[in-house]
Amino acid sequence: MATKITLFIIALMMFLSSSFAQGGSIAGKVLEEPNKARQNVNVTLKLEGNVEEEVSTDENGEYIIENVEPGTYLIEFTREYCKYEKIDSVLVSPGASLIMEDVVVTEENFFETISRKTSGTWNWVVSMSTLKTPWNQNYLYGLILVSLLVLLLEIAFPWRKDQKIIRKDFWLDAFYMFFNFFIFSIVIAGVYAVIEKSLGGVDVMSSIALFDKSALPNWAFLIVFFIVNDFVQWFTHVMLHKFPLLWRFHKVHHSVQEMGFAAHLRYHWMENIFYKPLKTFAVMILVGAEPEHAFFMHFFSILIGHLNHTNVRITWGPLKYVFNNSVMHLYHHAKELPANRANGVNFGISLSIWDYIFKKNYIPQDQDGSYVLGFEGIDNYPKGFFGQLVSGFKKD
Repeated sequence: MATKITLFIIALMMFLSSSFAQGGSIAGKVLEEPNKARQNVNVTLKLEGNVEEEVSTDENGEYIIENVEPGTYLIEFTREYCKYEKIDSVLVSPGASLIMEDVVVTEENFFETISRKTSGTWNWVVSMSTLKTPWNQNYLYGLILVSLLVLLLEIAFPWRKDQKIIRKDFWLDAFYMFFNFFIFSIVIAGVYAVIEKSLGGVDVMSSIALFDKSALPNWAFLIVFFIVNDFVQWFTHVMLHKFPLLWRFHKVHHSVQEMGFAAHLRYHWMENIFYKPLKTFAVMILVGAEPEHAFFMHFFSILIGHLNHTNVRITWGPLKYVFNNSVMHLYHHAKELPANRANGVNFGISLSIWDYIFKKNYIPQDQDGSYVLGFEGIDNYPKGFFGQLVSGFKKD
C-alpha cells in the first residue's frame, strides 16, 4: 500500500512540474540580400500545423517569441513578394532561450509572383467551395445566398408580370456572374500582383494616405471606404459611356434585353482592368488600405447591385436620393434616352447621390418598367459568351 502511495505522489509531482514548467523563448534575425536588415517580416510559430504564435520583425530585422511551451516547432518567415522560408524541427526546452541563425529572405521574381498569386487565388476559390473558409469570407456561397434571396423577391413581387422567372439570357448572366467573380480572378491575380510589385507594393501607397485610418473607429472608416470606393466606380462608369473605346467593352452589360438580378454581373472582363487601378489608387491615396471588416461592404454592395437589376420595383422612398434603385437603373439600360443625355443617365452603382450632385439623374414619368432595353444595333450584337468576349476588341 505504501509503495502505491509513493508511486502516486511521484506521478503527481511529475505532472505538476510539467504543468508549471517555465516556457522557453526563440529569438533571431531576418536579413535580405545583401545582408541588410528586413523589417515587417511575419514570423509564424507552428505546432503540428496549427499557428501557436505570430510576430513581426522590427526595424533591425530582429524578432523574439517568448513564453513558448516545450515542444518541437516549425518556424515560417513570410512577407509579400518574398520567397517563403522556414526552419524545421525547432526543439524548445523548459526555460531555454534559443538564438536562431540569421535567415535570408529573398525577393521573388515576376514569374514567381505570378505563380504564387495565381495558385493562391485558386486555393482560395477551392477553399470556399469546400466550406473551409470562414463564413464571413466565403464570397462564393455568400453570392449564391444573396442571389437566391433576390430571386425569391422576383418570384413574390414581380414588377413586369409578363416576364418569365427564368427570363431570356438568365443562364448566360449566371455564367457571367461566376466567371467574373471567380474564374477571371484566378487568371488575372498574377497580373495584378506584378502591377502592385512594380509600383513598390501596398506599403508605399499606404505611407502617402491622406487620412489616418487609426484616427477613426472601425465603423466610420468602413463608411469612408465605402463612399470613396463607390464614387470611383461611379466616375469610371461615366467614362465607360463617354469614350467609344471603353463603351465597346461596356456594351456587354447593356446587351441585356430582359432585366433581372443576375444581369448585375454581366460585364466584359476588361472592365476589371479599367475599374481596379482607379479603385486601388484612390483607396490607397485617401485611406491607405482596406478596412478589416470589408466583407460587410462587399456583401452590401452585392445586395444593392442585385436589387438595382431585379424585376422588383424599388424606389426606397426619400432614400432614393442616397441609394440607387431598380427604377433608376432600369432606365439607365433604356435603348431610347432623352436627346440631351446621349451618353446616358443614372450611373449610380450603390449610391445615387452622385447622379443628383452632378446632374446625371433622370426618372421618366412613366414607370411601368416596359422600356425597350439595349442600344442601337443590338439585333446584330453577339448573343453568346465568347462572341461578346471578343466584340470589345473590334471597331463598330
